[in-house]
Amino acid sequence: MSGCRRSSPPARPSGFLIENVDQRSKDYGDIRDKYRPGHADYTYDAKYGVRDYRGGGRQSARETAMRVAAGAIARKVLDQLYGKVTIRGALVQMGNEKINRANWSWKEVDNNPFFCPDATAAVAWETYLEGIRRNGSSVGAIIEVVAEGVPAGLGAPVYAKLDNELASALMSIQCRQGRGNRRRLCHRVHDRRRECRRDAPWQ
Repeated sequence: MSGCRRSSPPARPSGFLIENVDQRSKDYGDIRDKYRPGHADYTYDAKYGVRDYRGGGRQSARETAMRVAAGAIARKVLDQLYGKVTIRGALVQMGNEKINRANWSWKEVDNNPFFCPDATAAVAWETYLEGIRRNGSSVGAIIEVVAEGVPAGLGAPVYAKLDNELASALMSIQCRQGRGNRRRLCHRVHDRRRECRRDAPWQ
């Protein structure tokens, strides 16, 4: 939104606008009076006294769309500063079902709905996941990210180390859990909910 001059952006922050044109609020009608396990609508209600049962706002996974847009620009910046930096990711485990690393192919990642580098595993996962869905549950997974060409020395000591920044960014993504629950069915590992006071000292 800040525009470009001579094919380059000016020296000020850039903004993005992504129109949410496929929302279907009516799809959420059945849960208007229910809190969803593992979702932030109860947390928002307890903290702010506001709940959008349609799942919109900053508690929605749609919020990550801006991260994707910013990441596309960040890739270009890294290439300009450090030469070719390659960052790729793939789904390597779903529940207890793992890939065969001997079958790993980065080209295969874009050929299946799971972004799986093992074509054989991707086919098996379709049946596996459909069975879990029919039982009314969901399951965790492991995504492996590989960064190549990253220069030494990024980050800063103690509180701004590169690993710290990556962990913070990854853990801020909705629906993620980094506590070893990836193999268990999600309805068994949701945080337990307790009633809390409206005047709880959140600050």
